[in-house]
Amino acid sequence: MKTTITLILLLSAYLLPGIAQAETTIDFKVTALSPYDNRAVVTMPNGKLEVLSTGDEINEQPYKIVQIMPDRLVLRDISRKENAGDIVWVYLSKPGEKAKIERHKPNT
Repeated sequence: MKTTITLILLLSAYLLPGIAQAETTIDFKVTALSPYDNRAVVTMPNGKLEVLSTGDEINEQPYKIVQIMPDRLVLRDISRKENAGDIVWVYLSKPGEKAKIERHKPNT
Protein backbone atom coordinates (compact mmCIF):
# COMPACT_ATOMS: atom_id res chain seq x y z
CA MET A 1 0.00 0.00 0.00
CA LYS A 2 2.79 2.42 0.95
CA THR A 3 4.63 1.59 -2.28
CA THR A 4 1.49 2.27 -4.33
CA ILE A 5 0.97 5.69 -2.76
CA THR A 6 4.63 6.60 -3.30
CA LEU A 7 4.43 5.49 -6.94
CA ILE A 8 1.26 7.52 -7.51
CA LEU A 9 2.86 10.64 -6.00
CA LEU A 10 5.99 10.24 -8.11
CA LEU A 11 4.01 9.73 -11.31
CA SER A 12 1.78 12.72 -10.54
CA ALA A 13 4.77 14.98 -9.99
CA TYR A 14 6.32 13.81 -13.25
CA LEU A 15 3.21 14.05 -15.41
CA LEU A 16 1.52 17.24 -14.17
CA PRO A 17 2.64 20.47 -15.85
CA GLY A 18 3.61 23.44 -13.73
CA ILE A 19 5.07 21.38 -10.89
CA ALA A 20 7.92 23.03 -9.00
CA GLN A 21 11.37 21.67 -9.72
CA ALA A 22 14.45 22.20 -7.64
CA GLU A 23 16.91 24.62 -9.16
CA THR A 24 20.44 23.32 -9.00
CA THR A 25 22.46 26.54 -8.98
CA ILE A 26 21.98 30.26 -8.74
CA ASP A 27 24.78 32.79 -8.33
CA PHE A 28 23.19 35.28 -5.92
CA LYS A 29 21.31 35.40 -2.62
CA VAL A 30 18.26 37.39 -1.61
CA THR A 31 19.38 39.42 1.39
CA ALA A 32 16.36 41.67 2.06
CA LEU A 33 12.85 42.13 0.66
CA SER A 34 10.51 45.11 0.95
CA PRO A 35 7.38 44.43 -1.12
CA TYR A 36 5.70 47.64 0.08
CA ASP A 37 8.59 49.76 -1.23
CA ASN A 38 8.98 47.46 -4.26
CA ARG A 39 12.65 46.86 -3.45
CA ALA A 40 14.86 43.81 -3.05
CA VAL A 41 18.49 43.57 -1.99
CA VAL A 42 20.52 40.77 -3.51
CA THR A 43 24.10 39.75 -2.75
CA MET A 44 26.04 39.02 -5.89
CA PRO A 45 28.76 36.33 -6.14
CA ASN A 46 31.47 38.98 -5.68
CA GLY A 47 29.84 40.14 -2.40
CA LYS A 48 28.43 43.34 -3.86
CA LEU A 49 24.91 44.31 -2.77
CA GLU A 50 22.39 45.47 -5.37
CA VAL A 51 19.05 47.17 -4.71
CA LEU A 52 16.53 46.14 -7.37
CA SER A 53 12.86 46.73 -8.23
CA THR A 54 10.16 44.93 -10.20
CA GLY A 55 11.07 44.89 -13.89
CA ASP A 56 14.83 45.05 -13.27
CA GLU A 57 17.17 42.48 -14.72
CA ILE A 58 19.66 41.02 -12.28
CA ASN A 59 23.16 42.04 -13.32
CA GLU A 60 24.97 39.28 -15.26
CA GLN A 61 22.16 36.80 -14.52
CA PRO A 62 19.46 35.50 -16.89
CA TYR A 63 16.58 36.69 -14.68
CA LYS A 64 14.10 39.56 -14.62
CA ILE A 65 12.19 40.48 -11.45
CA VAL A 66 8.45 39.85 -11.82
CA GLN A 67 7.28 40.35 -8.23
CA ILE A 68 8.68 41.09 -4.79
CA MET A 69 6.92 39.22 -1.99
CA PRO A 70 7.55 39.25 1.78
CA ASP A 71 9.35 35.87 1.72
CA ARG A 72 10.62 35.47 -1.84
CA LEU A 73 11.66 37.11 -5.07
CA VAL A 74 9.70 35.98 -8.14
CA LEU A 75 11.80 35.95 -11.31
CA ARG A 76 11.34 35.06 -14.97
CA ASP A 77 14.12 33.20 -16.74
CA ILE A 78 15.05 35.37 -19.74
CA SER A 79 17.85 33.16 -20.99
CA ARG A 80 17.77 31.82 -24.50
CA LYS A 81 18.04 28.26 -23.21
CA GLU A 82 15.49 25.49 -22.66
CA ASN A 83 14.37 27.07 -19.37
CA ALA A 84 13.42 30.40 -20.95
CA GLY A 85 10.10 31.66 -19.64
CA ASP A 86 10.20 29.63 -16.43
CA ILE A 87 9.22 31.31 -13.19
CA VAL A 88 11.87 31.02 -10.48
CA TRP A 89 11.21 31.63 -6.78
CA VAL A 90 14.25 32.62 -4.74
CA TYR A 91 13.50 32.69 -1.02
CA LEU A 92 14.96 35.16 1.44
CA SER A 93 18.27 33.75 2.72
CA LYS A 94 19.38 33.77 6.32
CA PRO A 95 23.05 34.59 6.99
CA GLY A 96 25.25 31.61 6.20
CA GLU A 97 22.50 29.70 4.38
CA LYS A 98 22.31 28.77 0.72
CA ALA A 99 19.41 30.19 -1.24
CA LYS A 100 16.26 28.07 -1.41
CA ILE A 101 15.08 28.05 -5.00
CA GLU A 102 12.11 26.61 -6.89
CA ARG A 103 11.65 26.58 -10.66
CA HIS A 104 8.12 26.49 -12.07
CA LYS A 105 7.39 25.56 -15.66
CA PRO A 106 4.62 27.61 -17.28
CA ASN A 107 1.45 25.67 -18.02
CA THR A 108 1.19 24.95 -21.71
